[in-house]
Amino acid sequence: MWYTTAGWATPYQVAATALVAALFGALPIYLILFHHQIADLLIETQQEMRKVAWSSRAEVIGSTIVVLVTVVLLSLFIFVTDSILLALAGVFGVY
Repeated sequence: MWYTTAGWATPYQVAATALVAALFGALPIYLILFHHQIADLLIETQQEMRKVAWSSRAEVIGSTIVVLVTVVLLSLFIFVTDSILLALAGVFGVY
């Protein structure tokens, strides 16, 4: 069976999990060290990120507030519309 005593993993399951984790952990290192195109892409990406004009803290806070207010208003609109349609469906015996 696939079940073990009291839900504990067998030593083979632990070893297999550790092996898979090690392989996935080593893959990015291997790709960066031995594939120069990927390393060059990462270097170019870092250089381009320095050129980006980032928004100020005030702009980010203002945009966040606008998004949150919009989400709340849309949620309320959908809730009210759904409640009205549900009540109408009950009146007409659809629901």
